[in-house]
Amino acid sequence: MPEPATDPRLGRQLVLDELFDLSLYRALHGIALAPQRAILDQLIPIETRHHAFWQEFFGLDLPRLDWGRRLKLWLMLAVARVFGAPAIHLILEAIEVFGVRKYLAVWRRYEHGPLGAAVREVKSDAVVFSDFRHGIFNRRTIPPLVEAIPAGRFKVADSQVASRWGNITEFKGFDLITPNEREARFALADQDSGIRPLASTLYDAAQCKTLILKLGERGVLTCRSSDHESLDSFIVIDSFVDRVVDAVGAGDALLAYATLAKMASGSDAIATILGSMAAACECEVDGNIPVTPADVRRKIDAVEAEANYGDRRRS
Repeated sequence: MPEPATDPRLGRQLVLDELFDLSLYRALHGIALAPQRAILDQLIPIETRHHAFWQEFFGLDLPRLDWGRRLKLWLMLAVARVFGAPAIHLILEAIEVFGVRKYLAVWRRYEHGPLGAAVREVKSDAVVFSDFRHGIFNRRTIPPLVEAIPAGRFKVADSQVASRWGNITEFKGFDLITPNEREARFALADQDSGIRPLASTLYDAAQCKTLILKLGERGVLTCRSSDHESLDSFIVIDSFVDRVVDAVGAGDALLAYATLAKMASGSDAIATILGSMAAACECEVDGNIPVTPADVRRKIDAVEAEANYGDRRRS
């Protein structure tokens, strides 16, 4: 069986698929509303890098789509124009899920050849597994995916219990996990324990280094040590939300900013606070819109001003 570096069919497929995604995102950007344009602004540079990576890896120069992909592009754009934002959202989700499944299949086939070596050499500081149970994660695929993470990477996992059930304890030995209370109770089959015993038991079961348990309007509880009797083994933070508009995406915002903060500072407290502030920013806008550093800075300023209000009144 030829390795990917000498497999022209695989190379052509991957390069043209990335070019299709890039062309689709650029075209959708011209017809999407502001919230989705913000998402596309994030996706287009990523897809540009993917396209360039595969062209260089396979030594191909394919600047134009073939007729089949051009037809598919035209049909998707027609659907997006007719049905608007809901259709664009479904298209983006379908493209990303299909891409992940495709690359997982490619990885399984070529992980021990030049392609596997090339993927392992991709520079990364952290690997985040966000398990919605609608894509690639299940009991069979999680172990090889975890095993493929290069040594020394910061490992983060999130799971979901909704129409399908994910189990956060399947991601053992991770540096950070961020389940909510419902997901924690499902993973442990525990409907009765209080929040702190629940977090302690889940921390031990997942064998993680840091657990941020999301509690909705009650804030978060962070468990950071297996010495659960110690007073500094946990951190409790109230919610920073001023007015809830739409909570969709709050968990993703917490995961992203907590990961970055933990990697930058090494502090569980800073990661918990900044993650909670990012989640609050997401809750205060309509739609799943990326939370920017400027948004978090404004939230920090607002909390700081509120905390200092009493001092200003006395002075």
